[in-house]
Amino acid sequence: MMKKWVLVAMVLFTTASMAFALEVGGISLKDKIKAGNTDLVINGAGLRTVLTFKVYAIGLYLKAKSSDASAIVNGNEPMALSMKWRMKSPPSRIDETYYKSFAQVLKAPPAKNYGPTSDLGPMTKDVRTFMGWIDKNDAQKDDVWTYVYVPGKGTEVYVNDQLKGTIAGQEFKKVLFSIWLGDKPPVGEGLKKQLLGK
Repeated sequence: MMKKWVLVAMVLFTTASMAFALEVGGISLKDKIKAGNTDLVINGAGLRTVLTFKVYAIGLYLKAKSSDASAIVNGNEPMALSMKWRMKSPPSRIDETYYKSFAQVLKAPPAKNYGPTSDLGPMTKDVRTFMGWIDKNDAQKDDVWTYVYVPGKGTEVYVNDQLKGTIAGQEFKKVLFSIWLGDKPPVGEGLKKQLLGK
């Protein structure tokens, strides 16, 4: 009888562990996320590297799996991106990387430096609001940043499961998700393909 209960406990524990995490480059990501009342499943995941350094692992979460990047970016459906940092990154580097990425997506004129003073046209205010939520402190190893789009509400920004704020509407979501899934994404085609499950 005892052996039976031990076996049942092992099966339950293993199942729970498998449901909780997906490992990418030695970094664990959740395989499910909620967007409002909608359950999302992981569509694909990959590792962002710079030179030989692992920067973060990131997963794309959708209601149903898809490999159509344009449909995902432009779709008005619940979705999320969740990234887990593998290394520490200071606010100055976060600013430069994100503002440059936004500028590339928005096809803003090239600039010598990228940061809070960058002119991103009509999206400038939303981008600065977003950046104000994520660049106040260093990104620490194992920090988790999650961007959840809820139709009719907007893009919710979480840092370690704490809601920092919501950018209303769909347009900002399109721009943000294009950093990873747009045409010629700033993060590169390799990571885009991984997020699309290719």
